[in-house]
Amino acid sequence: MDEHHSFTQRDGLPGNIMLNSSNHLMAHLRELAGRIGVRYVGSPGNHTAAEYIRCEMEKAGLAVEIQTSECPEWAVRRAVCEPEGILVNPFSPQVDVTAPVVPLCTVAELAAADLRGGIALLYGDLSAAPVSPKRWFLKTERDEQIVGLLERKAPAAVLSAQPAVPYFAHGFCDADFSIPSATLPHPVALELLRGNPPAVRLAWETESRPGSTANVVGRMKGSRPEKIVLSAHHDTAATTPGACDNAGGIAILLALAAHWTAEERDCGLEFAALSGHEYLPLGVERYLQTASPGKMIAALNFDGAGHRLGTNTLTAMSASDALIRAARSVLDRFPGAVWTDPWPESDHSAFAMRGVPALAFGGAGVRDIHHTPGDTIDGMSTEKLNEAASIAAEIVEDLQKKSIGWGRP
Repeated sequence: MDEHHSFTQRDGLPGNIMLNSSNHLMAHLRELAGRIGVRYVGSPGNHTAAEYIRCEMEKAGLAVEIQTSECPEWAVRRAVCEPEGILVNPFSPQVDVTAPVVPLCTVAELAAADLRGGIALLYGDLSAAPVSPKRWFLKTERDEQIVGLLERKAPAAVLSAQPAVPYFAHGFCDADFSIPSATLPHPVALELLRGNPPAVRLAWETESRPGSTANVVGRMKGSRPEKIVLSAHHDTAATTPGACDNAGGIAILLALAAHWTAEERDCGLEFAALSGHEYLPLGVERYLQTASPGKMIAALNFDGAGHRLGTNTLTAMSASDALIRAARSVLDRFPGAVWTDPWPESDHSAFAMRGVPALAFGGAGVRDIHHTPGDTIDGMSTEKLNEAASIAAEIVEDLQKKSIGWGRP
């Protein structure tokens, strides 16, 4: 076994660590994306996953904290839509209406439209990307314009054509958005734009009540107060068992936690399994409220690594040239992984925005399976998960004796 494709180990037996890690990784995948399955925020699966992670962290000897956040406990009880194929958006209020559709493709058209008694059908520029939740820290001016206009004009419901992105994404996923909403696959959207049928019936019963979701944070003390944070989100979209997005990230997190438990650390390690990533910007914000970013040497986030048909990627945000060189030097020893341009669409952005050097582990080439029922265990590679974990382990070892300022730009 190539020593560069295994965890750094002081006794010089990397192959044993890799074998043990492979077994652990597959066990975690089977549990999270297999037995538990869908884990969207506030759902029974979401709570079961948090409990599993808590138990695994305690087995590894970590001091565990549960950080809860309020969120809706939401579910669709019944849905009848004509035409068929309309998909209710997560957290949508219930509705029972038959009304004509009003097609809209730009913000200017939306601003000029009379939507009283009608159903807004967003396509083109208005559905080119999902509309961010009101509380999402990466929301754009476009998001605020669309939401503000819709709420002022108060249509009976909002339909969004499937966004022009390579993976399935609901047009709206926001518990604070008060208008019933759903997403249309392309064939259904095309028929409605042709006027077939001229009116749409939307009828769904949903249940929404106060609920909660939880981060699970495991800590390992070091000999000094500085710490390195490793994070991954454990929630999924409502349509998927989420093997690549992101049971694989949690599997890496738990395998690394078990790997280091017995070792005396120079700085502390914190393993943050976050919930509230896919739909509600809860998890990382809740964690950072009390996490003391000023004491963080760096944050490593895992989201989307390990797919058999993908390529593991690494990038950095808010990092010094010295940290980037060090991380790329480690990456050079793993020819199956690549350095990529910075991308903001995960929890590492929240660390970077607070000045914490952030290293993002992801995957290229398989984003089209994210958020779909096809994101299953069958597509995952323990070798690629091991690769990402091994890169992270070597980087963490390199960071152990670094100062807070060394990694900051």
